[in-house]
Amino acid sequence: MLSRIAFLLVCAVVACAQQTPAENPQPKPQGSVSATTRLLNAKTIYIKQVAGNDIVFDVVNNAMLSWPRYIVVDSPEKADLLMEVSAPEDPNKKKKDDESKTSISGGSGRDPRAMTAPAVSYSSNDVKLVVRDPHTKAILWGGTELAKEAFRQAKTDQNLMDAAEKLVHKFRDRVEPTPPPVQ
Repeated sequence: MLSRIAFLLVCAVVACAQQTPAENPQPKPQGSVSATTRLLNAKTIYIKQVAGNDIVFDVVNNAMLSWPRYIVVDSPEKADLLMEVSAPEDPNKKKKDDESKTSISGGSGRDPRAMTAPAVSYSSNDVKLVVRDPHTKAILWGGTELAKEAFRQAKTDQNLMDAAEKLVHKFRDRVEPTPPPVQ
C-alpha cells in the first residue's frame, strides 16, 4: 500500500514537472502597429507642399505650428510623420504661365477652321491632406475638402483657407477627439 502511494506521488510530481513552462517560450508574432497608434506616438511632423496654392500650405503650416501636439521639423528625415498638402493652382499664376506657352498652329493654304488650340484642363477645387509614415510611405490618415468656387479672387482665397482649416480640424479630431458635451 505504501509503495502504491509513493508510486502515485512520483507520477504526480513528474506530471507537474512536465507542465511547467519551458525556459524559452515561443515568441509571439508581432502584429503591425495601427495607424492610430502611429499618429498618437509621433512627436515630430514635416509638412510638404505637393501642389497648388501657397495660401493653403500657409494655413496648414500655421495651424500645425500652433498645435503643441507635434513639433514641426525642417526635413523628412527628422520627422515621425509626413504631411502632404495639395490644393488647386492659383489661377492668377496659371494665366501668367499660360500666356507664354499659348500657340495656335495652322499652315498657310489650310482651312482656318482646322487650326488647333491648346486643350483646356480643368482642375479640381479639392484641398487634400495626406499624413504618411516617412519611412514606409504608408498612408496613416487622409482627407479631402472641397473649396467652394467664387467669382472674386478674395472670396476664392477665403474658401481655400476655410477648406484647409476644416481639414486640419478633422485631423486634430482624429488624433485628439473632442469629448462629447456633458448633459
